[in-house]
Amino acid sequence: MKAIIIIAVALLGCQLVLAKKNVVNAKDVIDCSMLDPDLIAEIAAHQADVDSIIQYVLYGEHKGQTFDDLQQFVDTFGPRMSGSDALEDAIDWIVDTATDEGFDEVYTEDVQVLNWVRNSESATMLEPRVQKLNMLGLGSSIGTPEEGITAEVVAVTSFDELQELADLVPGKIVVYNQPYENYGQSVEYRSEGAKEAAKLGAIGTLIRTAADFSIGSPHTGQQYYGYTIEKIPT
Repeated sequence: MKAIIIIAVALLGCQLVLAKKNVVNAKDVIDCSMLDPDLIAEIAAHQADVDSIIQYVLYGEHKGQTFDDLQQFVDTFGPRMSGSDALEDAIDWIVDTATDEGFDEVYTEDVQVLNWVRNSESATMLEPRVQKLNMLGLGSSIGTPEEGITAEVVAVTSFDELQELADLVPGKIVVYNQPYENYGQSVEYRSEGAKEAAKLGAIGTLIRTAADFSIGSPHTGQQYYGYTIEKIPT
């Protein structure tokens, strides 16, 4: 089923470009115009399968089932960190569900992963007033010393501004208050923020949520230290 669905996506993308039908922005679809004609013909031969899948998923017996399964999956298992019991239970659920759905060759493979454990964590603004912050440590962040870290902050809205204020950064906590333009633009500060601040001597970073608004419910994701700079809590 998965392989056929991938073919369906490729076929629809190719048809949009080749036939120039319903294309709002050509760069947003798969440009298959340079494919070998025989390959295009092979893909097109699956049109009946594509139509059948779309009908089944959107209008047939499976209508709404994908969302219901996803809702059950997320609500039941929550965060699924590598090496955690929640991840193992989630994998078991997927295997059982796929088997019940009639997929063939449902199996798992043993792998070795880093087990990053989220312990207790907090951040509090001390000046100009005391304010507890809603926060989560970013994935793979190192911990603070047992006594935590207390320092002044340098707030910036971009990596360019970070460079402009480089002389103020050593020994400080860098706060990224980037304006939200889109997820791809904003998430760079989550993935690269600690690394760029550490290069200038920062001792920690705080990253604004990578979203256009917040309800005070922080979310997290992966971040990358690189290989040659000091790791700081983020």
